[in-house]
Amino acid sequence: MLELANGDTRLVVLPEHGGLIASFRVGDLELLRTREDDDGGTHWGCFVMAPWAGRTRHGRFTFEGIEH
Repeated sequence: MLELANGDTRLVVLPEHGGLIASFRVGDLELLRTREDDDGGTHWGCFVMAPWAGRTRHGRFTFEGIEH
């Protein structure tokens, strides 16, 4: 688990779940659906979709002149 905090803002990332953002809290307000909200399902948290959301054409992309 990786926890980042600044003031009353807190972000929890789970590297063991592929970098899933498990919690994003500002003060007492949780902004994401959590594992506890889902009764054992998989509809909780979120993944960062930046800078590329969705599929990457042919599994390759170019960023700052470098092909990945």
